[in-house]
Amino acid sequence: GGSRRSFLIGGIAATAWICGPWRQAAATSRSVLRYGVRHSRYGDIGSYANTIDRGVDGTIVRNEVHLLVKILGIVLHREDADRTETWSEDRLIAFRGVTTVNGESTTISGAASDMGFAVTTSKGTVMAPADIRPSNPWSGGFRLSNTMLRTDTGEVEKVQIGPGSPETISIGSKTIAATPAYKIWLDPNDAPVKFTVSDDSGLVTFTLQATA
Repeated sequence: GGSRRSFLIGGIAATAWICGPWRQAAATSRSVLRYGVRHSRYGDIGSYANTIDRGVDGTIVRNEVHLLVKILGIVLHREDADRTETWSEDRLIAFRGVTTVNGESTTISGAASDMGFAVTTSKGTVMAPADIRPSNPWSGGFRLSNTMLRTDTGEVEKVQIGPGSPETISIGSKTIAATPAYKIWLDPNDAPVKFTVSDDSGLVTFTLQATA
């Protein structure tokens, strides 16, 4: 329909955390998680990737999204996003995200303070709890909080996280025993191997295809 709602689950102008020592510090390790994205109605629609740089000062996560839905050559939905999360241990220190849906861009920013975590969008600034987690599942750390930042809209939501039943997921030639949590399936190393999102357009499934 005409809704601008993103397919994705649910960013502070660049702060000194990103422009200064965080960007300068060399990562001690890097891992990349690349997902294929499939829609229940439209089939394969694009890609979703997390690049995770861990250093002595903390962790920086870059999330890139590219989605395209076409029928008979007509573009129904185009979505691109570039988001950066800056972490100090288990606390989100800074966030910046730009999501462009059908040509319209939304910028979300956030920064930690003594009062919590300030999230700024075009609608203004709201103060969220210090333990807020973005809706980008790059590790099992999302289970440490019941407050979620929607990375596409900037909305702050309360969530309930409960245990799921283990199941087996095939990733390429490998079979992984995974446990779902908040529609996210984790392997024994706490890496997300699959997650799903439902909205008024249908079910979108993100499946891990490659790691580096």
